[in-house]
Amino acid sequence: MTSFINVDKAAHAIVIPALSARAFALHPVHLAAGAADTRAGQATYDATTGTFTIPPRTAVVFVVPQ
Repeated sequence: MTSFINVDKAAHAIVIPALSARAFALHPVHLAAGAADTRAGQATYDATTGTFTIPPRTAVVFVVPQ
C-alpha cells in the first residue's frame, strides 16, 4: 500500500524508480459511485516509470491488486 496527500492547487507527479514495474491500483473506494472526493479517482500510476500522478487537493491510496 502506498498513500499520497497533495495539498497544492495543482496536480503533481511523483516518480519513485524503486517502485517501477510493480503492480499498483487505485484503492476501489476512490472509484466507487458514492466516493466523497471524485477528484481522487483521477489519480494514476505508470508502472513503466514508477510515476504516481496525484490530483490537486486530494489524499489517495494505491494498493497491490489481488
